[in-house]
Amino acid sequence: ERVTGIALEEGEIDCDMVILATGMRPNVDLAKRAGIEIGSTGGIVVDERMQTSEEEIYACGDCVETPDLLTDRKILSLQWSSAVTQGKIAGYNCAGRPRVYEGSLNMVTLDLHETFMASIGWTTATYPRPSKLDIVEHEGGGDYWRLLVDGGRVVGVQFIGRSWRTLDAVVLSMLKHIDLEEARKSIERGLMMAEPWRVKLQSFLR
Repeated sequence: ERVTGIALEEGEIDCDMVILATGMRPNVDLAKRAGIEIGSTGGIVVDERMQTSEEEIYACGDCVETPDLLTDRKILSLQWSSAVTQGKIAGYNCAGRPRVYEGSLNMVTLDLHETFMASIGWTTATYPRPSKLDIVEHEGGGDYWRLLVDGGRVVGVQFIGRSWRTLDAVVLSMLKHIDLEEARKSIERGLMMAEPWRVKLQSFLR
């Protein structure tokens, strides 16, 4: 017995596979029992050293909330790259070698048969001030871009296509607060790997 379709209010859709993306939630039961402070996101509250409300206890990874690099709001960064960095920071501080975790940037990517898909930063569904967003879209050369802009700053980008190297310029514009027009030019001209962009971005790549 296997799936043959999905029944919706509007009718049925034939299919032979169903993928459920239900999301993730941090498991903080142990922290709660230990009396450790839990934040508004449902994650464990930590400071820039990954130290919890209990002085001798550090936490990192999927169970903690950390500042978003774009807005400084507390977020859950449920991805391995953040967990690895946070773990190193926690380890250094546990060993008496002070290190600071600056924050997280949520990023999801997929390379499917030479078509690259990415979502970096916020989306319209997750941004805390959706009414403030301006949406800038660009389509051409087999690529589709969607930039989410708040007050002239790029706070999110979604992309599907093959010119994935241009994402480097967009991410830099998000982290370094480069003007929206500069980010748009990098997409429309595809100049990330060309000499003018390489020279212009040197100060950010050091």
